[in-house]
Amino acid sequence: MIGGMRLGAVIVALAAVVALPVVASTESVEAAWSDPEYATASATAATVGAPTKGAQCVVGGLSTTVTYAWAHGAGTATRSGYVFGIYRNNVLVGSETTLPATDTSHIVSSILAGYLANTQYEFRLQAVAGTWRSTAISGTFTTNAGGGMASCTWNP
Repeated sequence: MIGGMRLGAVIVALAAVVALPVVASTESVEAAWSDPEYATASATAATVGAPTKGAQCVVGGLSTTVTYAWAHGAGTATRSGYVFGIYRNNVLVGSETTLPATDTSHIVSSILAGYLANTQYEFRLQAVAGTWRSTAISGTFTTNAGGGMASCTWNP
C-alpha cells in the first residue's frame, strides 16, 4: 500500500507540473477601439508677455537709489502683477518682492540694504499671471566704495 501511495503522489505531482505551463501561458491579442465622437471645442494657449525694458535706468540723488522703468509686455494672459529679485553671483539676495500689475518702475535703494561695496548686482523682473511667470528681463547695478549706487544699466 505504501508503494501505491507513493505512485499516486508521483502521478499527482507530475500532473501538476505538466499543467503548470498551460495555466501560466498568456496569449497576445491585438485590440483597437474607435469612437465616432470628436471634440468640437478649440483650445488656445495663453502667454505671459515679459515686460519691455525702459530707455535707461537712473542713479538717484546722493547715489542711494537706482530706478528701473519698464512698459507692460504683450501677452494673452491677464497680468496680475510683477515679481522682482536682486541677485549677486546668481544667488537671490533676500527674497523676491511682488509689485502691482499697474507698476511700470521700481526704485532699488542702497539705504539699509546691506549691499557689499564695489559689487555688481542683478535686478530681475518678471510679469505674473496667476501662477505663471514670463521670462525675466534684467539689469545690473554696481555699488561704490561706500555701498551706494555707482552705476546701472539694462542687460541686453
